[in-house]
Parts: sequence; structure tokens; C-alpha cells
Amino acid sequence: MTSRSPPRLRSAIPAVAFPAVADATGASMLSLLYQFERSEWWPAEMVRWQQFRQLEALLTHAIRYVPALQPGLAAAGYRPDGELTEDIWRRIPILTRRDVQTLGKNLHATRDPSGHGARHDFQSSGSTRTPIAGVQTERFLLFWHAMTLRDYLWQGLDLEARLGVIRYVHGATAKSDDTTLPAWTGAAGATFANGPAFVFDVNQKVSAQLDWVRRVDPDYLLAYPSGLKELLREAQRRGVRPGRLRAVKTFGEQLHDGLRDQLRTQWGVPLHDLYSAIETGYLALQCPENEHYHVMAESAVVEILDRADRPCAAGEVGRVVVTPLHNFAMPLVRYDIGDYAEAGPPCPCGRGLPVLRRILGRVRNMLILPDGGVRWPDVQQPISHAGLPVIQFQVVQRTRTALEARLVVERALSAAEEDALRASLNEHCGAAFDVSFTYVSEVPRSRGGKYEDFYSEVAGRA
Repeated sequence: MTSRSPPRLRSAIPAVAFPAVADATGASMLSLLYQFERSEWWPAEMVRWQQFRQLEALLTHAIRYVPALQPGLAAAGYRPDGELTEDIWRRIPILTRRDVQTLGKNLHATRDPSGHGARHDFQSSGSTRTPIAGVQTERFLLFWHAMTLRDYLWQGLDLEARLGVIRYVHGATAKSDDTTLPAWTGAAGATFANGPAFVFDVNQKVSAQLDWVRRVDPDYLLAYPSGLKELLREAQRRGVRPGRLRAVKTFGEQLHDGLRDQLRTQWGVPLHDLYSAIETGYLALQCPENEHYHVMAESAVVEILDRADRPCAAGEVGRVVVTPLHNFAMPLVRYDIGDYAEAGPPCPCGRGLPVLRRILGRVRNMLILPDGGVRWPDVQQPISHAGLPVIQFQVVQRTRTALEARLVVERALSAAEEDALRASLNEHCGAAFDVSFTYVSEVPRSRGGKYEDFYSEVAGRA
């Protein structure tokens, strides 16, 4: 099979390969993929209408079986089995991360609809310092797995090839950081002929990660953007590159400008990014024909709202507010996930799915300027492209006027190099900050294996 060949369906009946007959899991996946192939081309108005029909079922369930949501839904004017209008929708209160933490199990439904399967616990990585815990049903996870397959198919991946994954591995140790799986995911293996997947712990040293990539020699690599950046640096230092790599997929962190071009220049392969969260599932996938993102409108309503809670127009940046459509065990209705994104215009590809031009990251990744303005700084540019002996770094905003640059270096910078880096940071940040330097042995990742090259201790208080 080549990358141009259609993926081979896995048949559940021995000696019947064409046409293949899927088992129950594969049939469910194929049913959803069949519908996705049609709904993504609907006009935006049709997508919105279908979302509202599903929202009516979710809100009727919530107002009956989720006590914590009943007052807000009633006050907004929604009645069980009633029609949901745009006016009612805009009046429904927005849930913050702190609300979800505080309400806890009061957000769990007292019963689930029949056929939604068992509940499964989840907990977010806590990269925002406010981890979210809750429950999801098997039917919610079904959509998660189907969106994973949609992503593979959109990007034209060869599903029988080798997939390498570098991510946080729960409970990993130096002796248990390398795992081989028979398929990329359980759903992929149940639906299509599928190659093996190899998993490595992101908390291992980058030199060990690169050794692992060269040994496993994957066709595709899934990694955090920060991890990919470190791999590229280490590979350049050693003068090596993966042998058979065709593409890299990134997830879990903000994708900074320049990483796509760096990957293409250094390793000669494209980068495909995606946007998801453990509590909501897939929110957006990179368009197959462009570098912006399509909202996964069949599984979630994603709103980009300004400070007055009005929908942002194309080109405007706002808060990401999400409503997963199929988790009836814990309905997160108009949930402010803590991210910011830029709304985009309709895509020239013709798909009617909403567009996100950029995902800008969490509130804590927002720089507060001395005059009260805000921006999302790209601190990688002044540090990574200055030719300095910096192995790893993190910039922290301490006050509205002060930044601390934590550096892991091959050698301490000279006073002239510090002055030049200070000036470059201020140029990219858009203000004259007091920049101090702290030399450290490492910049640790979060509990979930993620890494922030910039965060503000001021943004949450501004």
C-alpha cells in the first residue's frame, strides 16, 4: 500500500477481504466517517441548524438531570424539549474552569440516556494550574476516536505505516518508557489495516528521544510542539535526521510561527497540527488544504467570544468557549476552556465547518503590557534565532514591567550577549521590560508532559 492508495478496511469475516465486513466497532466508525464526509461540505447554516437540534437534546437532559445547570438554563428561558434559539443560547451562563472545579460532581448527571455506555473518569493535565476532573461516556469517546480517524484520513496518512508517539506516559520510569502497540489506536486497528505504534515518554532526555526516533524509524511522528523543537535542535547539533519520516503531527500546546518552516527546511516533511482537550475531545483539525483549522462541529460547538461575550468576527481574537455535544454524563455547557483563538473567514476549500486561523494558548500565556494592553509573545524567535548557546529556556512575566528569562545553556552568556538578548526580547514583546536572567539546570515540563516557553504571573490577575 502507498500513501495514494485508499486505506484497507479490516474485515471481521475470515477469507472475506473485499468488500470487507466490519465488526461492531469498525461499523460504528465507518458510519460516523460516512456522515462526516457529507456534513463537512454542508453550508454553515445547515451545520449550525444540526448543532442546535443536538443541543436541544443535551440541554433537555441537563435541565432534568444536572442540578447545577438547572437554574442557569431556566433563567435563560430554555424549557425541556423546547426549541433552542440564538437568543436563548446567548443568555445561558458561561462556565469557567473554576466553576467546573467548584461544582465537581454536582455537574454529573443523575442518570444517562440508554445506550450511552459506561462512564469513564478523566482528569486534565493541570497545565493551567487548575486541573479538571470528571466523567465521560463510551458514546462520547466513540466520537473522539472517530475524529482521530478523520484526522488521519484528511491528512492522507498511510495507516499501515509506522507511527511514533512522544508524549507523557503515566507512571513511566527509565525502564518503562518505550511501548509498542499493534495499532495506532484501538479504533483505527478495528476499522482499517493498521501499522504498529511506538510510544516514548516525553520526560526522557531529548538525546534519548532522538536515539529512540532513529531506532524506531517511524513514518509519522506525533509530538508536542516544544518537544519537536528540542528534537530538531538536537538532530541539527548531531547532524542526523530520521530516515523514513513522512510527516509530523503536533498536539497539546500552542504552535508557534516558524516551526512548520523549520521542520520543512531541516527534515523536509510537513507539519499537521490539531487542537483538542481531555475534557472536550477534538475541537479543531488542520484543514487538509491549508494551515488553519476547521472546528469539529459535528462533536462540539466552539464559540470565539470577545470581552462582552459577543461572537468574534473573522480576524478577531477571543476566548474559546466549548460545548461538547455528546457527553450527557457531564454536560459542559458553554465552557470557557481558558484558551484564546483567532476566528477565521470561510475556508477556500469549500468546507462549511467553522474556521480558526490561530490558537493562541491559555490566559496565562498572555503578556500584559505596561499600559494594560495584551499580546501573545513569540519568545522563541529572539532566543532560538540569535545563535546563542541556549539549550532550553522559559520566560516568565513577574510584573507588568519585569520579565525573567530562565536559561539552560552550554555556557553562561556574556554581558554583551545578555544585552542583545534583552533588547531582542523587548522588541518582540513590544515594550521596554526589565529583563533579568536566571541560569538553571533544566526547565521542567508540567505534570502532563507539556512545556510553556512563556507564561505570565500577571495575566490571571489583570
